[in-house]
Amino acid sequence: MKIVIGLSILAIVFIVIAILFSSIVSAEVDVEEILIHIKSNGVVIVEIRGAVSKGFNSIHLPVAPIPISIETYINNVLIPAIYTNETLYIPSTSEGVFYVRYVANTTSVNGKVLFKIANETVKLVIEPGIILLSIPRNIISVSYDDGNLVIEIIGPTTIEYTLATAVSTPITIPTKETHTTPTITPTTPTTTPTPFPLNPTYITIPIAAIFIVILIISSMKKRRKQSIPTKLITEKIDETDKQILRKLKELGGEAFQSDLQKALNIPKATLWRHVKRLEKLGYIEVRKELRANKLILKKRIELD
Repeated sequence: MKIVIGLSILAIVFIVIAILFSSIVSAEVDVEEILIHIKSNGVVIVEIRGAVSKGFNSIHLPVAPIPISIETYINNVLIPAIYTNETLYIPSTSEGVFYVRYVANTTSVNGKVLFKIANETVKLVIEPGIILLSIPRNIISVSYDDGNLVIEIIGPTTIEYTLATAVSTPITIPTKETHTTPTITPTTPTTTPTPFPLNPTYITIPIAAIFIVILIISSMKKRRKQSIPTKLITEKIDETDKQILRKLKELGGEAFQSDLQKALNIPKATLWRHVKRLEKLGYIEVRKELRANKLILKKRIELD
């Protein structure tokens, strides 16, 4: 018994030391993509992909997790990680690509399920059988993928949903009644047809659909109005950024990220950090093609 207690104390001390050490040498990871998948059974799965550096890397999880469900991979190898204060610490001995997957910790209230998304840009993937009970804030785009609704949004926001259930209402068919007169002659009574009840749902659903379409169109117009920088802001980029832009220009204005990495001979994580910065500055566009990143030069530029 004493041995077990002693080992437990040593484990706690080790974790505390690791956390204190990580606060000194940790660096935030470069997040490439965050997917929040609401399954048809109501379970919410969160997937995060990106690049890590050597040392302790930290990432603030976009949705509160069920800690026991957290899985962390570096270069497709499952590794141990530390989760505390809504932050996941990922130790790495070198630069690489990471993947995190976990089950979100949701709350059920009066038949509806809800969870909060932190201040992150995420893709919300909704399977058939799920009904959203509120419109997410800050919608960037809406699309469909293999029958799933995909909404790209910017947090913070709260997602509320419920599971769809099939409801069937039996139809009652009125029967004829036979009345008799004193002469025993059967007659058919005149029946007044029952008017079809007007269900308020038949009115609210089309109105809600029109409102959602107007909101999506308005959001997309706002994004198109955002200005794209037209001049090269040299004070915000370094020589590696310029090498990437030159090589893209030499390759005809577009190339896959893996081909560009081989051509420049720089680490994957380093290339990804510079690509994300150039994308934010408006110099390049990153598109997904065949599960690979394709980099596209957005405009003509002049480099020294």
